[in-house]
Amino acid sequence: MSENITFLGCDFRNLGSGAVGILKGSVNNVVEQCVFQDISGGGVLIGGVNINDAHPVTLAEDATLDEIREAMQRHAKDPGKYPHDERYVVKDNVVTNCYFNEIGTEYKGSVAVLAGYTDGTVITHNTIKNVAYSGISVGWGWGFWDQTGRANPQRRGDHTEWYPVFPQGGCGCLQKQYH
Repeated sequence: MSENITFLGCDFRNLGSGAVGILKGSVNNVVEQCVFQDISGGGVLIGGVNINDAHPVTLAEDATLDEIREAMQRHAKDPGKYPHDERYVVKDNVVTNCYFNEIGTEYKGSVAVLAGYTDGTVITHNTIKNVAYSGISVGWGWGFWDQTGRANPQRRGDHTEWYPVFPQGGCGCLQKQYH
């Protein structure tokens, strides 16, 4: 979990993995005026893509798949008694005025900016070039796990520049859009 961290004017180059991960309970973080160049994986990952990221419940760090499944089933049956653990919701994070070039050079399913299950994510005014898969992927789960509105990224007033056409499109949305 991270809170109120700003990456301002950072230079992420020649990385053998992904660059920045904003996950599990991270709130009010900003990635601004950063350069992402020659990244083997993704540029910025905001929010995870698992069911427990969509509907976070309290679990032990070493929870088994069966324990996760049981916790999710309890939550689904009685959300009043087994509510989301709001401490683990990824929300109100921003990626703005950044430059992404040559993203996914080794891992071809990578994206410049991926916003999985989040609330209030803002992705705006970025330049995105030469990405292996797509420029921005917003949401996850095709609406199946995010029916209660847990996934809620936003692209407000965006003037993102896209070069060239990406294999999977400039921006992909894999969920219901609430704004």
